[in-house]
Amino acid sequence: MLITGQMIWWLIFFFNYQELYKNLLIKNDSLILSYLNEKHIVFDEEAFYFDEATKQYQIKKEVLEQRNEFLNKNKRMLIFEGSFFLLVFFIISILILMYYHKQRRLLEEKNIFLNSFTHELKTPITAIKLNLQTLQKKIKDNLLKQLISNSLYEINLLNQKLSRILYNKEIHISNFNKPNDIKILDLIQNIINELEGEIAKKNVKIQINHHLEINPLRLNIPSQWLLFVLKELILNSLKYSNDDVTIDINIDKINRYLKKYIKITISDNGWGLPQNINFKKLFEPYTRYHNENGYIEGTGLGLYYIEKIIKKSKGKIKIKNQEKGLTIELYLQSYEKT
Repeated sequence: MLITGQMIWWLIFFFNYQELYKNLLIKNDSLILSYLNEKHIVFDEEAFYFDEATKQYQIKKEVLEQRNEFLNKNKRMLIFEGSFFLLVFFIISILILMYYHKQRRLLEEKNIFLNSFTHELKTPITAIKLNLQTLQKKIKDNLLKQLISNSLYEINLLNQKLSRILYNKEIHISNFNKPNDIKILDLIQNIINELEGEIAKKNVKIQINHHLEINPLRLNIPSQWLLFVLKELILNSLKYSNDDVTIDINIDKINRYLKKYIKITISDNGWGLPQNINFKKLFEPYTRYHNENGYIEGTGLGLYYIEKIIKKSKGKIKIKNQEKGLTIELYLQSYEKT
């Protein structure tokens, strides 16, 4: 309310000055025209007087003093108003900083709680997984084996979701400023081995094409984060598809804007996405949309974390719909070894 009043006062002040300036221009034009047309010039007798000593017209001293006082008053007013706005700006800045630090502390406390809670959960989950794997090897009954296999699949999904929560703190705090040597083909093979159960369950065919001459590659991303990104994208291709899906992984070197990049393309012939979907919304957590069959689908946290990682790595990610399926392109900054 106070700031609104100050703004109104400033508007009135400047409008008054504009009117004074306009009147001065009119008087100046009248004087020039009277002089050029050799007419009698009429002036304000209260402001001028004829000095007998110099035989010239002079401006009265009190008029000059009034003008100087008026100018000084305006200067003081401008200094006061400027100081007031600086003070208001300073107070607002402090309040914003206090709010920011408060939110930051809350975020850190949330991350500490989630990480502690998740670590506590991962221990029993790992034990359950090992027990199920042991039973799977020893039991010969096919029905029981299938039940254990389904349980292991769900345990793996739960473990992956917990891992995402653990990644949350590092993604928001860590900065990637150092290039890392990454054996990208080995990384992809490790992911395929880890997802062996899911791949076999849907009879998935994964094809890897590349034109790489050196291994490892020097990329501007930590190895563990590239592992997370690729694993999430391959999991999405598995999740949003029917059986017998084909996933193509292409790796190429490209140059863009005088910089070198490794382009990783992951394509599948799965369900794809609705044509009218806003692709930017996919990177927001827990986005919901209706697929072509009318069912509600969601993005969860996977793509949200992936975009955060790629941005911190100074890379880019693009999602494109195909005639059938989806294509995701990753651009990661590459450095030649010296």
